[in-house]
Amino acid sequence: MLRSKYLPVMLEWSRAPKSKPLLLWGARQVGKTTLMKEFAAIHYPDHVYLNFESDRQLHSLFTASLDPERILRNLSIYLDRPIQPETTLMIFDEIQDCDDALNSLKYFAESETRFHVMAAGSLLGVKHSKKGFPVGQVEFLDVHPLCFLEFLEMLGHKALADYLKGLKNPELIPQAIHEKLLEKTKEYMWLGGMPEVVASYATQPNNFAKLRGIQQQIIRTYQLDFAKYAPAEQVAKIGEMFAQIPLQISKENRKFKVSGISKNARMREYSAALQWLIDAGMIHKVTNISHIAIPIAAHSDRDVFKLFLLDTGLLGALLDVPIKTILDQTEMFTSYKGALTESFVAQQLFAADIVDIYYWTADNSAEVDFVIQNQERVYPLEVKSGVSVRSTSLMKFGERYQLDFLSRCTAHNFRRDGRIVNYPLYCAQYFPEWTADLFNSHQKL
Repeated sequence: MLRSKYLPVMLEWSRAPKSKPLLLWGARQVGKTTLMKEFAAIHYPDHVYLNFESDRQLHSLFTASLDPERILRNLSIYLDRPIQPETTLMIFDEIQDCDDALNSLKYFAESETRFHVMAAGSLLGVKHSKKGFPVGQVEFLDVHPLCFLEFLEMLGHKALADYLKGLKNPELIPQAIHEKLLEKTKEYMWLGGMPEVVASYATQPNNFAKLRGIQQQIIRTYQLDFAKYAPAEQVAKIGEMFAQIPLQISKENRKFKVSGISKNARMREYSAALQWLIDAGMIHKVTNISHIAIPIAAHSDRDVFKLFLLDTGLLGALLDVPIKTILDQTEMFTSYKGALTESFVAQQLFAADIVDIYYWTADNSAEVDFVIQNQERVYPLEVKSGVSVRSTSLMKFGERYQLDFLSRCTAHNFRRDGRIVNYPLYCAQYFPEWTADLFNSHQKL
């Protein structure tokens, strides 16, 4: 299945008269390779696939010269096949394993634009290339785990996905459809959005042991990357921090405390490890803010934050969330103190390419889970894992900063409680856009 979320960007790139190489980047196992291959098969007469991790001999073809004409000639000889301009898509996969290949992208951008080059690599390897990054000479496409809409599409629930895509503003959803979408939300929280896990579930929906095994194998791959890519002196610290994240996000106060690693640990000792995990795309950082003013970034406390894993399924695997939660209608939304629910919402927001996300605290008692800035406005979002809709903290936020509209995400249907607009969990990705529309039009549900 070609992921429809990325199709418009890829099509626009492929149809441009002089395209720079397109670099897909993201954490390992999020589906970059499959996305490139499927796009090539559908939209190009021919393509050449090069994997610099599995075929080490390819490296020598880029070592002698970075001249695109010479590279293409050598590739044609090595592969024993012609490589045609404009009709052949060149795919450079695992490009972080060959610094020369990564560096060659700028020369394709400058002198050989007839050939379309699409590349992919892990965030970590690409960012830390020893020979420099081709700044300004590539276009980027950030690839995330499947968002909830993509999850529905991969499982064949096209009608449900199309229904959600067709929603243009908050409106009451028929109860039968609402219950069906909540059921799929519950499945997503346990499975997550890693494409291999979801694809396996689509063919063997009852083999939960296999699904958990795939999740654990992905985690092991990430852990092996600690030793492969990280500086030797940081490997142990990275492992310690990574192990702490699921434990701390499952607590009532989800603020990350380095003292959880060791009572004598200090954040300055782990700052490099933290940045490494962020650069690798394995975690997302949500920074604290206690005073709201534009721009938010200037008033945030960078030393106080929450850390979210990139995927709820991997979080569940690390917490060993039991299989029965996928069958229990209520437990998913009440167990683990809301860790899965809050992580689900975070995953949808990051998948929507909302990069700067904060959380608000005040008076040692009030907390709003997510706050984002949209132009000159600030939008808070409270997340509730159970059926309770008491929103004391959210109301305090609204009163303090005189906001006309406040947003809450729960298992309930769309509803309006005074200034508070309730979004069902499966519509979390629409929260920023629709809240902006409400502010602009003052429309009523």
